[in-house]
Amino acid sequence: MPTPEQFMRFLLDLPLLAALCLPLGAFAADHSIETQSELLLALEEAQAGDTVHLASGTWTDLNLVLDMEGTAEAPILITGAKDGSTVITGTSSIQIGGAYLHLENLHFYQVVPPEGAGAIIQFRIAQEDYGQNCRLSNSWLEDCNPDDPARRYRWIRLYGRGHRVDHNLFSGMAHSGQLLQFVMVEEDARHRVDHNHFLNRAQGDGNGFEIIQLGHSYHSEKDGNSIIEKNLFEACDGETEIISVKTCGNIIRENLFYRSRGTLTLRHGNRNLAERNVFLGDDKEGAGGIRIIGRDHRVVDNYFEGVSGTTGATIVIYTGIPDSPLNGYFEAHRAAVENNFIYNTHGNGIHLNGGYGVRNRILLPEDVTVANNLLHLSSNQQVQFVGELDDATLTGNIVAQGTESGQKKMDGIIYKRLNFTRQEDGLMTAADEDGNAVFEYSGKAPRLLKRSEVGPDWTTAVPKLGTWNPTQLQRLIKSDPEEIQSASAALIEEANRILSENKTYTVTSNERTGVSGDKRDYYSTGPYWWPNPETKDGLPYIRRDGEFNPERDLVSDRPILHQMVSDVTTLTLAFAQSEDQAYALHAQELLTTWFLDTTTGMRPHLSYAQAIPGRTDGRGTGIIDTLVFVNLLEALSTLELAYSWPEEDRLSLRSWFEDYLEWLTYHPNGLHEKAAINNHGTAYDLQELAIAHYLGRTEQVKHILNRVTTERIPDQITPEGEQPLEFKRTRSWSYCTENLEHFARIAAIASKYDIDLFAYESESGACLPKAIAKLVPHACDPSASWPGEQVTDWQFEYLYAALEIANGMHPRAEYTEALACLPSETFNLEKWLLRQSPIQ
Repeated sequence: MPTPEQFMRFLLDLPLLAALCLPLGAFAADHSIETQSELLLALEEAQAGDTVHLASGTWTDLNLVLDMEGTAEAPILITGAKDGSTVITGTSSIQIGGAYLHLENLHFYQVVPPEGAGAIIQFRIAQEDYGQNCRLSNSWLEDCNPDDPARRYRWIRLYGRGHRVDHNLFSGMAHSGQLLQFVMVEEDARHRVDHNHFLNRAQGDGNGFEIIQLGHSYHSEKDGNSIIEKNLFEACDGETEIISVKTCGNIIRENLFYRSRGTLTLRHGNRNLAERNVFLGDDKEGAGGIRIIGRDHRVVDNYFEGVSGTTGATIVIYTGIPDSPLNGYFEAHRAAVENNFIYNTHGNGIHLNGGYGVRNRILLPEDVTVANNLLHLSSNQQVQFVGELDDATLTGNIVAQGTESGQKKMDGIIYKRLNFTRQEDGLMTAADEDGNAVFEYSGKAPRLLKRSEVGPDWTTAVPKLGTWNPTQLQRLIKSDPEEIQSASAALIEEANRILSENKTYTVTSNERTGVSGDKRDYYSTGPYWWPNPETKDGLPYIRRDGEFNPERDLVSDRPILHQMVSDVTTLTLAFAQSEDQAYALHAQELLTTWFLDTTTGMRPHLSYAQAIPGRTDGRGTGIIDTLVFVNLLEALSTLELAYSWPEEDRLSLRSWFEDYLEWLTYHPNGLHEKAAINNHGTAYDLQELAIAHYLGRTEQVKHILNRVTTERIPDQITPEGEQPLEFKRTRSWSYCTENLEHFARIAAIASKYDIDLFAYESESGACLPKAIAKLVPHACDPSASWPGEQVTDWQFEYLYAALEIANGMHPRAEYTEALACLPSETFNLEKWLLRQSPIQ
């Protein structure tokens, strides 16, 4: 039995004993940092397991030297705000030494490193003081370019071992130097680069503009044993080599190269593996495939479509130089090129002796295996296999009839008539004339990388939008916000219904042929015009304001136009959320049928819209029929995220809207609608503005916005906030809310040009907030309090949209309260996407 003194001492020692048993990092500190001086102090004191939180806001001229020691179980984390609002700018750089240091949630915007620095972020702090097992993730480096594009530095430079660079977005590099460089001073580096989005790397003027350079030629005999996987390379046009592999034993797999000018090049080193990568050139000049230089490389199970065959072919097996220096060319001995799918390429297929005879390249590859590949070239001027290798083993290669094999001996080459089908995953598959599959991958098939899989979880690159808020679209792509789960489920259900019905729409389905004699001319009739009861033939029609003539939708193209736009929008949003290519493919079919097909496509004008039998064949008033184009343009921009939408079709559709905008701007019907002083004039402005914004016509956008401030707002809204021309209609609530919705959407586009229409007030005192204030008190139950006439059902979707935009840009409690009491059926994903970002 212990004495009382011994027992008390045991109790006193319990905390110490417990602490000794705790793992390292159990007492980790959490530092919240708001100034650079606080940051430097926190970094000096940081221990394994600590977290250093950099506050939201702009950190200018931030230069850090990180030399701390975390552990695998308790790394030291330096993080910005989880929404990406920690922005580093100015002359900034980070040097990382030590071990197990993690950086995340940082936005480097227009950063330039100090003079003499080799990189913005480099994983060393001295000549031989390299970081070990560190990580950069969930961050964005954007437009980090010097004034002089010839100035050379890297954005990321890896030294040491075991680093990971993952889930980052790198966009807008436009100067000399590799974006990400491995400096392989140590053997067996084992770095991993994964799930990053490399976007918009400008074309350089020679060598040294790679996205990733994996080692140098003088390191080429070392084992890198690194992995580059599941990255998206989009519009990466720096030079011939997008990825340049210059060490041994690396794996490059499951990456997507999309509309990028260049190749994956196994430039130096041996025993590298390129597998399950997807190359979508989209017919872009210079978009290439894979180059093989060196020994024992394997290129298997890759997919190529629409590439140009730059450097001689889609896959090039290179010849070598006798006694080649390390930075020369070694012949590709024992290369294995197997089970690759090559479709619709605009160059030769596989080059067996690339570069032979050029600059003393006279050593032919030996023991090459080319097996079980499928080749389909776009022109009979191309060759399936370039060059002869007497000892090459060609087996089981299937080539589509119509192009030359390029070989004297046909052993291992099988000609077939092939039928190609685009699968729901967006990639092509091949079958023979009897419908039998003719190609298999050796292992797991390649697939299209989803945009939601790459880059930070708080942002993704989206196309230019107008009324939809890019931030909301990013949220839709990256996650499934709880607030829209039910709306998302309804969206997918509706998209699946559209797919199952498999309908398309065209103006030529209307049995009535317009006065032009061309069924491709859009036709509709005025909504409030009815047969004349005093004449035998009902002509000329007479007007009954606010009363819809049901005949209108029986003879008009308007219903199917609106249904086409609705279906395309639904499918596009379903694609954005799920990234299921089946939705995008059907949306593209709908667009091609309605706009681009030479027999079914609508001609780009509205000369016969809202005709009045017995009075006119068409009116400017009918231009409001295509106000749905405002939504369609948002869907078109979003649909550009689909890798399966050919560039040719995208450009053709833009050309259609160029022609339509020309008609809208200068045709007498367009000029008539532009001169309208009621909601029709506002709708015209919105439609013209949305199209000009979509097409990038900045000067026309500014001209329209000037008209809105000098004419529309002061002419249509009184200093008290009333809309007299809308209020006097028999559907006054509908017209007042609809007209305000048009103004709000115009304001959303104006904000993209740093114009705040919600802050604008005319000389007379007219402004949008006053117009909203006139409507908000009646939002919950207008039937009980609205003083105007409303002969049809009460509509809420217009007010909901206007309030979403206004409250997003200038939040007010009364807007939030009104939104909360509006009927739930007015909420959908399109309205949610209208939610704007507050103007600072």
